[in-house]
Amino acid sequence: MKKITRIKDINGKYYNVISYSILEMLRIPLFKESFSYIPFMSVLKLLWRNKFSYHITVRKGKLGQIVDDISFVGIGEISRNNDKAWFIVVESETLKTINPDFDYHITLGFTNKDIHDKNIKKDKSTVFAWNLKEKVLN
Repeated sequence: MKKITRIKDINGKYYNVISYSILEMLRIPLFKESFSYIPFMSVLKLLWRNKFSYHITVRKGKLGQIVDDISFVGIGEISRNNDKAWFIVVESETLKTINPDFDYHITLGFTNKDIHDKNIKKDKSTVFAWNLKEKVLN
């Protein structure tokens, strides 16, 4: 069970998020598997940016709201120009009620900079390594 909290990024901007420590992430099998796909320096860039933590950006969520139905679908990858980003695609009925059009994910790493583009999806269509224990493919 996780709560929506607020974090401040390195540029001073605040976000509503569901935070995960590195130790919590190590309990997610997909996270451990991701190290065989993602270059180590890409992971370090993300950890430096995120102050050594991980999160799901929630945007419109209320602080303190409980989210207890998160499932980890698979590891996705996107690219734009010379940049690549890797993430765990996340599903949650609770989060979909907050913002149904948002692609919920946990960024795992990126080459040069993270990719934020409303025209590039971070959903199931980007998954290359599925979590078969939590999700059965249709």
